[in-house]
Amino acid sequence: MSSIPSPPKDAVIVEQEPENEMERLRRENAQLLKDKALLSDYIRRKTNQLLRVMGTATLEPEELDDATLVEVDPIGIVAESFQQVLEHLRETNQDLDEARQNLQAVFDSVGVGIMVVDADMRIVSFNRKMREWFDMDDDATGKPCRGVVCNGAHPRIGCIFHDVMASRRGEKCGDTVMGDRHYQAMAAPIKNAQGEIDRVIIVYADITDRKRMEDVLREAQVRMHSIFASVQAGIILVDCETRKIVHANPAAEDITGYRLHDMVGHPCQGFICPTPQGQCPVLDLGETVERNETAMIRADHLSLPILKTIVPITLDGRPHLLETFVEITELKRMEESLRQALTEVQSGRERIDAIVRSIGDGVVVTDTEDRVVLMNPAAEEFFKVSLVGKNIHDVGSLFEDQRLYQNLVSALTSSETEDFHRTSSVREKSRVLQGRSSVIRDLGGRESGHVLTLRDLTREREVERLKREFVSNAGHELQTPLTAIIGFSELLIGQEELPEETRQECLRFINEKGEELSAIVDNLLDINRIAAGRRLQLHPEKCDLRQLVSEVLEPFRSKYLKHDFVLDFPAESLVYRVDPQKMKKVLESLLSNAVKFSPEGGKVRLFCKRLSDGFEMSISDEGIGMAPEQVQRMFEVFYRGHTSNPAFSGTGLGLAIVKEMVDAHGGQIWVDSQPGAGTSFHVKIPLLDKSDA
Repeated sequence: MSSIPSPPKDAVIVEQEPENEMERLRRENAQLLKDKALLSDYIRRKTNQLLRVMGTATLEPEELDDATLVEVDPIGIVAESFQQVLEHLRETNQDLDEARQNLQAVFDSVGVGIMVVDADMRIVSFNRKMREWFDMDDDATGKPCRGVVCNGAHPRIGCIFHDVMASRRGEKCGDTVMGDRHYQAMAAPIKNAQGEIDRVIIVYADITDRKRMEDVLREAQVRMHSIFASVQAGIILVDCETRKIVHANPAAEDITGYRLHDMVGHPCQGFICPTPQGQCPVLDLGETVERNETAMIRADHLSLPILKTIVPITLDGRPHLLETFVEITELKRMEESLRQALTEVQSGRERIDAIVRSIGDGVVVTDTEDRVVLMNPAAEEFFKVSLVGKNIHDVGSLFEDQRLYQNLVSALTSSETEDFHRTSSVREKSRVLQGRSSVIRDLGGRESGHVLTLRDLTREREVERLKREFVSNAGHELQTPLTAIIGFSELLIGQEELPEETRQECLRFINEKGEELSAIVDNLLDINRIAAGRRLQLHPEKCDLRQLVSEVLEPFRSKYLKHDFVLDFPAESLVYRVDPQKMKKVLESLLSNAVKFSPEGGKVRLFCKRLSDGFEMSISDEGIGMAPEQVQRMFEVFYRGHTSNPAFSGTGLGLAIVKEMVDAHGGQIWVDSQPGAGTSFHVKIPLLDKSDA
């Protein structure tokens, strides 16, 4: 680097001759010119060096002469410009940083998942949605996306990354299933200056809800097709542009007498519609809806009176007319009768109101202002409040159960039919309610209010619970004898040299368990016949009750040694016509209960007495007894009174079958019991044959 020439050192001025002085001055002037040229060259070189750093054009000699170059101080000017450039760059960097932060905020806040991967499928960046949907964390950066997103060592079939790399353009994947969610994937390449794919940005949109809605729509279309085919009114679909029939339902075929292939492709006017050409109320006269009584031309050329409704609809982007009609030949004949009936209906409104108030289901009726105009006693009992005359939006404070109140408001203000199920615990009494709301329309089709019907499903839910318990208990009851039968039969098969006495004991045990199993199956068959509404068939014959009771009682005496079985029979004859097998089952079931619920033993008393119109028999024990609510439900199917104690097993069918057998004889059965004071079952059987009196 050249240095700025230093001025000549001070010298002693010596008076010289004029000629010598001139020579000296020439030399000094030449040195000054030389130094000035060096200085100008230095300034020009340094100025051009700064201009090159700034990226601008350098100074050419002809652009600025040396004198002006020294005078204007270009280095200072360039330095100031360079400082301004640096300040501008600093502001630009700040703007870029702010823009990057804003872009990152948008990147994280969008409702789709965004991921950027490099050409080797390694994750470069991803947004918040990708974290949520695919459980990604910061450690995912740099990892292959197939291991993070696809949860596998190999990419999925039809991987959108590979599609983009192959096509070198944006790609779209309609439905990608990952776990239990559906995604729509879109991807686009990011190319470098050389046109090579450097990055791929992949966007995932969660379309699970849309897929579910599409499934619901498909199901709705199937249901609509079924309804279209099964509805009793004739339906014809007409293309507005061609005015030709494109479809008809079976009811339309029956009413018109034409088959579907005869109607499709024909114009509706002049074929089944008597309206003159160019006079269609909807297509030609501009009416939006036609609903009137008119005539239809049948295939046999007869004119058929119908009630027709025409509604314009759009299908597949094309306008159509949906024509619905019903034959009213009979309706016309019944018109006068209907008028009389309407008069009677109006005069009987009070009777209808009385009927509504007396039915067991709750009924709530509102008007167009959402005021309750009718609420029967059953509904008042359900809600524990009377709302007649009140607006349903103003009575929320009267309800203890706010969710039930919200269900009520929603149902009574909806324009569509609405069902709801609700478990209510109002005032500590739990109920399962089913509500169904419908819109009330007047004769003109205008909405005039809502009606809500309420059913108490508490009992049904309890029966369902009892059925579930029954299945469990029945399986246990069946498993017990089966296990014993299988175990002893395996013993007999595996031990060929068993002593005869042991073998006979095993066979007796297998036979006993087989009879238990047969009894359970008989109970199941009996309860199935009862559930099907078929009464049990009787095979009555004359029987001595003493002998019948003895045959039933003997096995109990041998098996239950803790119990004292006492007979209390009169001295006179006890011969009656009964079904002996069913009476034995009645006695066996009642005796089985007596010994089961008096596990510590005690006296079991069998009492019988003659009556003028039959006989009465009682079986009493000294067991644990029952509470009044248990007594009340004792003969219900599947009901078991002591479910909390696993020692008292059973299917809950025995007493229900006993009652059915007693009923088949035309008799009665009832129970007397107190907790801790034992239980008495009483059976009264009337005479089946008056000659037995």
